[in-house]
Amino acid sequence: MGCCNEPASLLTGTAPDPTQHVNYARGMVLGVDDFVQEFTYLDGRDRWQARDALGYGTLSGLRVMAEVDGADGPRLHVRAGSALTPSGRHVCVPADQCAVINRWLAKPDNAAIVTRLLNPGSPPMSPPVSPPPPDTEGTVSLYLTLCWADCKTRPVPIPGEPCRSEDELMAPSRIADDFRLELREFPPLQTEEDALRDFVRWLRANIQVVDTSPPPAGDDTAWIEAMRPGIQPWLDVEWASPPSFESMGDYLFDLPAPIVVGNGDLCALLRVALRFWVTELRPMWMAMHCHRVEQRDVDCLLLARISFDVQWIGGSPAGAWQIVGSPPSILIDETTRPVLAQLRLLQEWALCGWR
Repeated sequence: MGCCNEPASLLTGTAPDPTQHVNYARGMVLGVDDFVQEFTYLDGRDRWQARDALGYGTLSGLRVMAEVDGADGPRLHVRAGSALTPSGRHVCVPADQCAVINRWLAKPDNAAIVTRLLNPGSPPMSPPVSPPPPDTEGTVSLYLTLCWADCKTRPVPIPGEPCRSEDELMAPSRIADDFRLELREFPPLQTEEDALRDFVRWLRANIQVVDTSPPPAGDDTAWIEAMRPGIQPWLDVEWASPPSFESMGDYLFDLPAPIVVGNGDLCALLRVALRFWVTELRPMWMAMHCHRVEQRDVDCLLLARISFDVQWIGGSPAGAWQIVGSPPSILIDETTRPVLAQLRLLQEWALCGWR
């Protein structure tokens, strides 16, 4: 048998580089790798701009609520909305999402998570079966996380060699943006968010503003040197071999004495503090540097910590974890959730907001 189509082939080469785009010249034949490279550059540039210039967090919507779902028991309800992940990816949840908690608990992998949380020193059991876990009731805390995902869609016929299997006759023609909502055992890593909050608290605790008999006006160099002891433990660990940042326990440490500044010099000092954050502090704790991933979970974002009481019901081995309480109580804690306010709101706040 013959085939009227030439076999399709892909140009092989290195992985797409987000720092390069195609330099097209007349007569150049573009292949699949060229189109992939151009997309990689444009996508990488957009993500780079978003994460470096804006930050990350919930942009709009994504309200988290607990509801009663009749005989099925309580459920979590996440409203439609959008967010930016630490990698700079835009995530859109186009419609409200719901999850019945008892159905989630009934899945073997999730039941194993509950068992580990209630019995952290016990051997792993997936799912908890005969005999039942030592502690058959208690309070668990899980982390509701939004993650970016994609999926291939819209299959189309593709040329190729004859006598192919059916799944080789078609290929997806589009890659669609998607999302995942997960209840996790551990929260996603958000080092930069935690460090940013700590930096603002540190400034409030270590700068003393005086109105009467102000000290002599400082200069940029002196103020920077006065602030630097706050991160000296990090600098010491950075030069250690090997470095062990996990043992630090804090981001900025209190200064030996507060920086005293006159009310008239406060603006100048805050400009120096802002430069200190941008040039020295933020690079230590960013999830990505340019296009290089520094931390895990760069495509996931914390929405809330969810806590509720559970009980092992139904005996063993046919039993399961279920949420309990009369009525069941679900605590939704969003205090550590990153939120990214729009520029227009910040403009109005700066003009007319509280002092």
